[in-house]
Amino acid sequence: MTSSGTSRGSVSSCWAGGRERERMQPPVPYREGPLDYEPPLFCDYKVKAARWISWSPSNPERRYFTCYNARFGGCDFWEWHDPESDPYWKQLLLDLRNAVWTAREEINGLKAHLQDSRNEALKNRAVSRSKESNELESLRAALEQIEATNCVLVDRITQQQKCMNMLMYALAFVVVVLVGAMSILGHNMPSEDLLTFNFFLDCSTATIPAVADVLFADALGEVLVCATVLVFATFLGEVLVFATFLGEVLVFAIVLGEALALVDVDALAICCIRTK
Repeated sequence: MTSSGTSRGSVSSCWAGGRERERMQPPVPYREGPLDYEPPLFCDYKVKAARWISWSPSNPERRYFTCYNARFGGCDFWEWHDPESDPYWKQLLLDLRNAVWTAREEINGLKAHLQDSRNEALKNRAVSRSKESNELESLRAALEQIEATNCVLVDRITQQQKCMNMLMYALAFVVVVLVGAMSILGHNMPSEDLLTFNFFLDCSTATIPAVADVLFADALGEVLVCATVLVFATFLGEVLVFATFLGEVLVFAIVLGEALALVDVDALAICCIRTK
């Protein structure tokens, strides 16, 4: 083929750089195929020649014939189909061609920029979603840990509350037993002893402050021991433990008797005389 160039081949030699690939394409698409023309024109090999359109600077939009297989070992057949254009129209066609190519390049550049922006936006969105997902997982893990801790604390408080309730029930039971025992002892006492016992209950705070401290300290210790034993008896249901509880009650009664023995006899006598 000659140096005039075509829209399919030698036109690429007139442009270089990054726009070469874009400007290898014609500014306007073909309206018909290279073999869709009549009457036919045959090359040197008696094969119908192809009709192309040249967009070179010297022959813009000028049609020509060439061997259809010229690029694959065909013959050197080549012939113009259109006469040479007027210089005015030639320049006008070149300006239009350049305008189309420039607009196409700008459009392709904008498309590439838009695609890059989309890719960047998708990447940022993926990173943001990944970060949000990680933060959400961290918050969920922290929430689960807090809930587990709360469950443990609630169970512990519940167990402590049950223990406190059992202890209160045990203390109440001990108090009832002690009151009953004291009542029975009071009914079985002789009249003089009963009078002395009742008088001791009424005047103990005023007459034996020193002994009262010892009495209450020992009694409180025995009550706590009794309560502990009662709790074990309630949970284990062992008869031996309950017998131990009764023994502790007996010890408490002995301590109470010893405390009564320490009472100032003279003070009790004076109180009895005053009462009479």
